[in-house]
Amino acid sequence: MYDKLKLSLPGDCKDIARYLDEANEQVNTSTGEMTTKGHIKGLSVSVYPVGCYLVGSLSKYLYGENFYPLDRHTTADAIENLSDDLHTDVGKADIVGLEFGTQFPMKHKPMAYIDKLGDLTRRMRLLAADGTLYYQGKGKTYRSKQKQVLCFYDKAAEVKNRGGTLPLGFEDANMLKYELRINGSIARRMKMQAVTAATLSERGFYLQLAKMWGDEYFKIAKKGSMKQAAALKAKSVGEAKDIFFARLLLNTPQQVIDEYLNELKQNEVFDDRKYYTRLRQAIMGLSSKVGISESDELIRELDDTIRTYVSNA
Repeated sequence: MYDKLKLSLPGDCKDIARYLDEANEQVNTSTGEMTTKGHIKGLSVSVYPVGCYLVGSLSKYLYGENFYPLDRHTTADAIENLSDDLHTDVGKADIVGLEFGTQFPMKHKPMAYIDKLGDLTRRMRLLAADGTLYYQGKGKTYRSKQKQVLCFYDKAAEVKNRGGTLPLGFEDANMLKYELRINGSIARRMKMQAVTAATLSERGFYLQLAKMWGDEYFKIAKKGSMKQAAALKAKSVGEAKDIFFARLLLNTPQQVIDEYLNELKQNEVFDDRKYYTRLRQAIMGLSSKVGISESDELIRELDDTIRTYVSNA
């Protein structure tokens, strides 16, 4: 379930430049160092005096479109083809960034599932203007540089928005994609001495990554749905009031809650930042406190889908 990769190939790579499309040489006027930049079948390639850096979708390189992510077998094929195209052993390249995930055909529109995904400990929940949901670090580091980011989005819409073509039969499909994006020292994260392009097709590594992908998803809090006849449980005016507000909360998109908390932060309502966390916990805990929520049908569908992909990895 690989898509975009970042590969670093150390050593003398200057011969690679001759095999690139639209190769362009750039000279650093301060150091005199020359860099050659180009691409090959959708992959961006930068050749430096001390090595080579490749970035892009391995799926797009192999198929011409990145709708289908690669399993460990097709990944091995792609690395072998890329080695042939560049006349060098790309399998030795260090993996310094990867996207692991896939899209699922769902019963409903992707946004219906995204709205059900709540908070994740030590991660900021950010819903972008295009409907993509990110779980990222709370610091100021650019998302593309963060060590780990979770991402959920409408894959069919993403393909259409960038002018791509959906495979036959998927034109009207509800395709929800979930990705685990890792940057930096992947070997340290995976507790290995090294992670190279050749490692990606190893069964043990692939299963470990699939389990991590699934585990990260199940750490996310999920919004439930209203239990049948929940309002009839009220034994007092106070309980009826709590049930009413909990019902409103269950029908409120997570984005509305996030925007309210962000508004409070921007206006520095509280002197101590931990109060924002306490408020979020109080809001999200209301429905469970009064016991009116239960596992949601859409979340059960998504949970089962994730489990199936992990078990079949």
